[in-house]
Amino acid sequence: MVGLVDPLVDRAEAVLAGKRKTPAATAYEKTIVYPSVQAATTLLAPTPPQLVLLGCPPAFRGTTDPSRGFNTEKIITDAFPSCALFVEKPVGTGSVEQAKQVADMLESRPSNLVSVGYMLRYSAAVQRMKQIIKDNNLVVMMTSARYVMGQCFALYSCWWP
Repeated sequence: MVGLVDPLVDRAEAVLAGKRKTPAATAYEKTIVYPSVQAATTLLAPTPPQLVLLGCPPAFRGTTDPSRGFNTEKIITDAFPSCALFVEKPVGTGSVEQAKQVADMLESRPSNLVSVGYMLRYSAAVQRMKQIIKDNNLVVMMTSARYVMGQCFALYSCWWP
């Protein structure tokens, strides 16, 4: 991981310190914490990333309106016109019209590969569940789940305007 954007830089650094003590340490050893998307795009510009994972709360993206700075997809694709972009679902929390405007903007940039999905689909627990289903030739007939926030610090007011 090249960089992480978090307005609570000290908290992010503490989390990274913990990750650097795990078997996944090499994935985080050179990660830099940026206080904003704008700071990250400015500082990463000399060596642009090939992929950006956009996993911030959806209220901070999914719009083309620059007034609050939540036009994150546009900021990133302007700064890195040929990087791939993975956007965690939901795409945004604004109107359907806003989501369509973002989609149109992204479609007009054929050099950006864009994917939308569920980031935790790649977690070890989900992969193990899928393997158990496959190994036992099970048929999933229903899923009953409760979403418990994976981001335990999302209650901080800086994430929710």
